[in-house]
Amino acid sequence: SFSVSNYVLTTQDGTRYEIHDQRGLDRLTDREGNQFTFARDRITSNVGVEIAMARDAFGRITSMTDPRGGIIEYRYDAVGNLTEVEDQAGGVQTYVYDGEHGLLRVLGPDGNPVIRTEYDEDGRKVRDVDALGNETVYDYDFDNRIQTVTNRRGDVIVYEYSEIGQILSRVDEMGNEATFDYNALEQLVGETLPDGSTFGYAYDARGNQTRVTLPTGESNTFAFDAFGQPVAMTDPAGHVNRMTYDASGRLTSIENGAGHVLTLEYDANGNRQAVVEPDGQRTTYGYDALGNITNMARDGGFTRTYAYNAASEMTRLVDSDGNAMDLDYDAVGRLQRVVDPLGGEIIAERDGLGRITRLTDADGSVRRYRFEPRGLMEAITDPNGGETTYAYDAEGALVGLTYPDGAEVQLTRDAGGRITSRRDPLGNVASYQLDAMGRVISRTDRNGDPIVYEYNTLGDMVRRSDADGETTYEYDTVGRLTRVVSIEDVIVYEYDEDDRLVAEEPLAG
Repeated sequence: SFSVSNYVLTTQDGTRYEIHDQRGLDRLTDREGNQFTFARDRITSNVGVEIAMARDAFGRITSMTDPRGGIIEYRYDAVGNLTEVEDQAGGVQTYVYDGEHGLLRVLGPDGNPVIRTEYDEDGRKVRDVDALGNETVYDYDFDNRIQTVTNRRGDVIVYEYSEIGQILSRVDEMGNEATFDYNALEQLVGETLPDGSTFGYAYDARGNQTRVTLPTGESNTFAFDAFGQPVAMTDPAGHVNRMTYDASGRLTSIENGAGHVLTLEYDANGNRQAVVEPDGQRTTYGYDALGNITNMARDGGFTRTYAYNAASEMTRLVDSDGNAMDLDYDAVGRLQRVVDPLGGEIIAERDGLGRITRLTDADGSVRRYRFEPRGLMEAITDPNGGETTYAYDAEGALVGLTYPDGAEVQLTRDAGGRITSRRDPLGNVASYQLDAMGRVISRTDRNGDPIVYEYNTLGDMVRRSDADGETTYEYDTVGRLTRVVSIEDVIVYEYDEDDRLVAEEPLAG
């Protein structure tokens, strides 16, 4: 519908947006009746949860009050740049800009830089610099599209685009290329992966993806209702899963290829109040006014009850035997204390960035955690005072750790960050060779003996060869393991109509 100052947008999934030409979004309502109302000073849900906002004379948000009463404050400089955000616990994150309003760096509550960003004369981001000075560099083509990304290890990813900006190819740090094809509607219809395997995609008139063609030539197909919800999915073996929905778009049943049906029921508020398994087992749920699950009961006597605070954070859990666990949170909503059923306390202490720096267990033992400037774990001190330290490369990938007794593990990685060798504390080295998809195709164990792996076009391992012989693996059309043949025996796997493993039978080798 449309008027001079108001209009309503209803999307395919039934979500309704009520928009004012000056205020913007006034109200959002989904098919289930869940509703959010937007005003200048607050956002309110239909169950009464509210976030309040204060604004300055320029309309900028200066504070937000969350449902628990915690306040987040926003501060700006004279030219309107957001310069500080102070969270509910008093932690302040600072933002620094250049003269063109480009964000240069972000400082965490501890004053350390989170990241620094640099721009060219056209306002394009050309460099991100982390807390240790490691750089990610961006280069652009003539149409201002990112053409290359040079990561912090110095390795390059290259992109190629169509005239309208679709990615046609991506060459990764190892030189492996993936290509992409599109139709006239700009929908992805095909992709070729670095190993040469291809996938195809088809769509209906509404843009729903109706077919995925696998590298084997087989397909998964999908059917949708008028709201874009899937109503049928057919696998390469012809098994069909069917779904039904109620008038509000809530899933009410799932029927598998064997005709077994899972049923879902809802209460007047749209909460899922029961799930009935194909064998008739029933699980029921109760809710509070805010939609939080307050109790759960399953046939056979299994129960759980839950309690929450004003922010809908779980504060208590009670099991079938009456054992209770209590949970406390800090002003930002981070878990800080757990009391177990025996009264033991687990207490977490955090730094200004919200990271756990000290953890006290129920027995009083303490573990301490230390982080390096990039926020990566640098060391863990155990209750006995022993320290385990961690080392990383420029990209932040783990390359080594040292245990309290001084023993070391060292990892070597390729340009793509994948592990190619591991040296254990005894000096034994295992090496790995990977294919274009990152799968291990050969491995040399600590004794120097080679192990070779082969895969099918879907990425399933079909052969493993080592000094003791060869093992082969067979799969059905839906990717389930059906047969393993080794020099010792043959194992056959069988599945029922519900896709459950029902037999694992060794045969004579």
